[in-house]
Amino acid sequence: GMRPSRSSLATIALGLGVLGISAVEAFDAPRTAFALFVAAAILLELFEDGERSREPGQTGQFRLSSAVHVGAIIVLGPWAAALVAAAGVVTGALFRGAALRVLLFDASGYAIAACAGGIAFERAGGDVGSLRLLDDLIAVVALALASLTARAILLGVVRARENFDPRLLASAGEAGLGVTLALLAVEHPWNVVALVPVAIAVHDIQSRLNRVQRDTARALE
Repeated sequence: GMRPSRSSLATIALGLGVLGISAVEAFDAPRTAFALFVAAAILLELFEDGERSREPGQTGQFRLSSAVHVGAIIVLGPWAAALVAAAGVVTGALFRGAALRVLLFDASGYAIAACAGGIAFERAGGDVGSLRLLDDLIAVVALALASLTARAILLGVVRARENFDPRLLASAGEAGLGVTLALLAVEHPWNVVALVPVAIAVHDIQSRLNRVQRDTARALE
């Protein structure tokens, strides 16, 4: 195969560093909420992977697992959220039988993006584990922009060698769903379960839209 570029190796090194710190720092995270977010990230990653393998070429779409990462950042903080993101991505990669280098890169990219979002959230005045919508609006926007930029650079530009594309519309949707998830989970961690049917419905609508777009494109050809 191709030799990994310096930027991919740097991403993996930074990602493993973030996850190393996270393993220590996340020790104080509330156990139940942490376990539920990890479970949600893993389930949605598997669910979306199955869909993605049937629907090729749908990269710019809304990802439910990214909404879970946003929720985890607000409820658990940057370090625990990096572990949540990596756990989901690693499970998805193992499920697909991805190469080790791809697994390490993707896990690192999403962990770095979650950590960057969490640090931006705190720096902009957000308080981990609580959310007051209007007061924390700037912090939530900072979170979304930081994680989005990191993800677009690492997974789009470095990995896929595409132009920088922050997918603003899909990302705003992911952030909005993530904030809703956080509001529910701050109240009581098990409330997260209530959002599962909503998430699946959103995903179903999106799959149908993608199918219509593809069929239209074929018809035009």
